[in-house]
Amino acid sequence: MVSIVGRLLEHSRIYGFGPHDDMKLYLSSADLMTRNMDKRIEIAWPILDGTLRDYVLGYIDVCLSDTAKLRELLPDKSYTPLGAFAKENSEGEVERFDSQTFFINRAQRKRLEAAEDQAVSDLEHFKEQSAKNAQKEAIAAAERRLAEADMDVIVPDEVEPPRADAQAGAAGVTADPGAGAAGAAADPAANSATAATKTPAPTASAHTESAPVTSIELAQLQQVKKRGFFGRLRFLLTGK
Repeated sequence: MVSIVGRLLEHSRIYGFGPHDDMKLYLSSADLMTRNMDKRIEIAWPILDGTLRDYVLGYIDVCLSDTAKLRELLPDKSYTPLGAFAKENSEGEVERFDSQTFFINRAQRKRLEAAEDQAVSDLEHFKEQSAKNAQKEAIAAAERRLAEADMDVIVPDEVEPPRADAQAGAAGVTADPGAGAAGAAADPAANSATAATKTPAPTASAHTESAPVTSIELAQLQQVKKRGFFGRLRFLLTGK
């Protein structure tokens, strides 16, 4: 019988019967104490899963390999001193293996690996989410451009140039204001015609804010409006 008392004072409550390779393993709610064996009702259950069985056997092997804190109970009820099972290496130095320190370091290493894996997973999720957001913004921008392309195109009316007779009439009124006034008093109909000639014809400057859309551009826009969603999206992105 051996005992390990170190940083962790724990009772594993593992029971094994038979040779190592064919050992029957049990876990129990009780350790080998009189109060548990004689005064309480405890339970024990077998380990049937192969993976769990290998894990528990590995735990026992590590504990029995301890050379730093393991002590053996002798027939006289005394224990061997600490380090009694330590051996010298090839350089003549005594090596002591502490099983509890080994388990603590392994647990910390696994926790660090789990934290690193979680950080990598979070980073990949962040990149994926950022790509999705960027894609959504691009689609929204394309939809806005498509909505603008669906708007009716307003072609401005063509402006007729001023007629020659109107220009001549305007020039005559300007050249002789007195005669024009007299003619207006003598002939009201002529006065009305002269007033009509004074009204300036609409000029092209009123439409200089937006250039007229050519028939070719109008045809292209009409073709784009007839396309489906993806066809219009391709036109906005590639111009084809």
